[in-house]
Amino acid sequence: MTVADVRTCSLSLLFSLATALLALGPAFDGQAQTTSPPGRDPRIGALIETLGKTKTPSSAAISPDGTTVAWAVRAREGSQIHLTDVSNPDPAKEKIIGTGSSATSCGSSEPKWSPNGEWLAFVSDCITDADKPGQDQVFVWSKKTGGSKKLTQLVGGIDSLAWSPDGKAIGFLFVENATRSAGALAAMKPWAGVIGEDGV
Repeated sequence: MTVADVRTCSLSLLFSLATALLALGPAFDGQAQTTSPPGRDPRIGALIETLGKTKTPSSAAISPDGTTVAWAVRAREGSQIHLTDVSNPDPAKEKIIGTGSSATSCGSSEPKWSPNGEWLAFVSDCITDADKPGQDQVFVWSKKTGGSKKLTQLVGGIDSLAWSPDGKAIGFLFVENATRSAGALAAMKPWAGVIGEDGV
């Protein structure tokens, strides 16, 4: 799945939501008006509940042999990395890659296959012994053993994982002690204070 595919899915979801909301407005029948307070439609609650169960793909990587897709899925409780067989994309047979910790309300993302397809690198803040909650670390999952291993113990922003061509090293962008993602489009607190002072 490419970034364009994710955007197309997101636009399709937004279009469906907009269509549903527009349909809810004028589509009051006599029964709905008598059983619900004025201006309230019980279908709105059902729609919101359904949207709460929505899972959104955030990144994807196809294995070098083209048989498996690793993709990060965002949900209300966090994000997970799923492995899906390209020839048989049955959700019941998907494998979920974890860090081996019992941490909850955390997330894993940015899956990247090694050149030989034997390893999958990813970032995750699912760590029970973390000194700083919410701090991402780099992990690798082994196709052979099915287990994950933590490679880093850093404090700061980690982004843009990439394998070396020989598969012996992983490079990534790291900003020490960063409190937000690097980049002009990343969320940040608004500037305030005196121009020329720290943080402005």
